[in-house]
Amino acid sequence: FKTLWDGNAQYIGQAVNLAPDVQVQAYNEIGIMGAVEISKFSIGARVKILNGLGDISTENRQLELYTDEEFYQLTLTNDFLINTSSFLTLDLENNDFDVNFSNINDISDLFQTKNRGIAFDIGATFTPIDRLRISASVSDIGSIKWEENVRNYHSKGTFTFEGLDLSPIITEGDTTISLEGLVDTLEQIYSFTESNNTYTTDLPMKMQLSGQYNSKVGLNVGALIYNESYRDINNMAVAVSLSKDLGRVFNIGAVYSYRNNTYDNLGVNFTLKLGPVQLFSHTDNIIPVFNPLNARNINYRFGLNLAFGKMEKEEQSVVPAFDE
Repeated sequence: FKTLWDGNAQYIGQAVNLAPDVQVQAYNEIGIMGAVEISKFSIGARVKILNGLGDISTENRQLELYTDEEFYQLTLTNDFLINTSSFLTLDLENNDFDVNFSNINDISDLFQTKNRGIAFDIGATFTPIDRLRISASVSDIGSIKWEENVRNYHSKGTFTFEGLDLSPIITEGDTTISLEGLVDTLEQIYSFTESNNTYTTDLPMKMQLSGQYNSKVGLNVGALIYNESYRDINNMAVAVSLSKDLGRVFNIGAVYSYRNNTYDNLGVNFTLKLGPVQLFSHTDNIIPVFNPLNARNINYRFGLNLAFGKMEKEEQSVVPAFDE
């Protein structure tokens, strides 16, 4: 965006990648989980069968603009691939993105396609002393292979623009300059060829290490380290939390976190337990409510849980230190 807004003078002698990175994906999962307790340890794992409903994703993602530092020639290098599958489609000729359900005969087709995958979650909990719990987990280790209604759009080429020939204006007095050849060359280089090759996308793998201490007076302290690895990018977050039980039915808390290279993330949460119904509401960053134009991220969730049977008080008061 800085290149489009301020020009390329700030990047002389550098190659700037202008290619967009797109990932739009929908899938469902069915899983089976097992866990075992050994003394103060609890170890569990989940196997998930994935069914991909639709996908638009980019590969290669190279659209580089290089400005020569001596004569300022512009060199454009292009190697860009877009994949689509199922009901998410692109029409590059008309620059249109579409959600196309024409191939769906009944509602069951939305939940069962030929796009299959598998993923795993593993985790462990350690309770060294009463009221202190340490947990670690890795989730979404897996991928989806896209085979249904697949389309691939690939564009590749290199073009160097050395300037316009002004000699006809000087020697012949011709006041017109034709850009037809330049436009035709650019259209040829940046045109897309279509194919129908299957492809695979990985899930965003998440790793968490957390600790929670619930005191006898209802004051709960938590800390968490979180990392999400996706498409060669690691997003890390560190959070600390503090919450207070107000009786046996209400819990209120606050969360401070570092995430997405920002330090001003302050969240709040509450939990209200009414018999078997547990209402909850939490956000990881309340500051954008007061300063939305400078906000980089905010998540907000609310809902309810239904819990039956006897529960320990420590279980009721646990508030997540950080929500992805």
